[in-house]
Amino acid sequence: MLAEYDIIIIGAGAAGLMAGIVLSESNRKILVLEGRDRIGGRIHSINYGGRILEAGAEFIHGDLPLTKGLLKQSSIEFVKVRGKMYQSFQSERAGQYDWGKGWEQLMKAMKDLKKDMPLRDFLDTNFPGEKYKSLRRSVKGFAEGFDLADIADASTKCLYNEWCHEDEEQFRIPAGYGELMDWMADKMAASGAVLLKNQAVREVKWERDYFRVLTSGGQEFTGKKLLVTIPSSLMQNQSLPAAIHFDPPVTDQIRMYERIGFGKLVKLVFLFREDFWESSHKNLGFVFSDQPIPTWWTQLPSKTGVLTGWWGNPPRELTGSKDSIAELGIQSISGIFSNQSHIIRGLLEAQFVFDWQKEIFSQGAYSYPKPGSLQAIKELKKPVDNCLFFAGEAIFEGDSPGTVEAALHSGRESALAILQSVG
Repeated sequence: MLAEYDIIIIGAGAAGLMAGIVLSESNRKILVLEGRDRIGGRIHSINYGGRILEAGAEFIHGDLPLTKGLLKQSSIEFVKVRGKMYQSFQSERAGQYDWGKGWEQLMKAMKDLKKDMPLRDFLDTNFPGEKYKSLRRSVKGFAEGFDLADIADASTKCLYNEWCHEDEEQFRIPAGYGELMDWMADKMAASGAVLLKNQAVREVKWERDYFRVLTSGGQEFTGKKLLVTIPSSLMQNQSLPAAIHFDPPVTDQIRMYERIGFGKLVKLVFLFREDFWESSHKNLGFVFSDQPIPTWWTQLPSKTGVLTGWWGNPPRELTGSKDSIAELGIQSISGIFSNQSHIIRGLLEAQFVFDWQKEIFSQGAYSYPKPGSLQAIKELKKPVDNCLFFAGEAIFEGDSPGTVEAALHSGRESALAILQSVG
């Protein structure tokens, strides 16, 4: 049987596009299939009247060589994130943010941990009682809010390794992450790769070095090698609408995916007529609170009237309609800045709610490590019969898990493994 393509890549997010660039430069026939009507996956930049709104990934978390290298190569500007961090808890006086008493003690205990365990068990064992109530709240809020990690099953040792790097500088892309995705797609296409959107893959029938990829629209594509870059959430639950069914099944790989956590996220972007928060929170960068939607940030150094809300792992019973979520956002902003809700609404120009757990092709935001995740990742890096490969931000062993950098690195690593398999 003759295959139409040498390599088929499922997914045109950061991992799929990075792999596409590497593979297309090898003079092989490459096909990239994307289920959405756009590229980027969990990167989605929206131009609203000249202001760039990031529905998904937004920051460059530290000195990340692959991300920054691509930005420099593409001449896309990135700038350092500015501003102060504040905290706003109703039971405490608002002020500049600190980790709370005991954070250094926490990090030392995490470092000294011999056998990995879920973060909740670690806190209950090492920091029990009323004395550490504030510290436990800070740790839980940070893990669930930033890492989108469920502390009931999140790896303490892996979170420690990540948190050691959280004092690094943060950057953002004024033109949006989408600008980089477009550049990558163009670069891939210039080398001859084919990218097709609106091609949701539903089934893969395969044998060694021959794949039949069937889409929901009834089309079929054939290839010698296959690289799957869909989010781990879609591999963990085969009953989801966007899950891919393999014949024969890839049971061992699905079990490995199940050993990796995957967080939920609602992101809100509110556009105001002025940066009203400057009157009470000068040079506001981030604010952490005990409001229903706890974390918010500005676009400093740019003053654009944009305030972004971050609701990590929201209770499903509270994530109703987008209007109801937006109303929670207004209430949260009102509580944080001590302004009446009607005043906040009067300054509001536009509102956007991005509920990633309800997005069919993601079912959530990004991965987090559980005890046992690192071994699962090592297994997922191994090709199946030297012809079926997997990539994505979840399949990454470095210090920046769950990031665009992780996805880019995984995509490149898998592409190099594919090239090695074909000689």
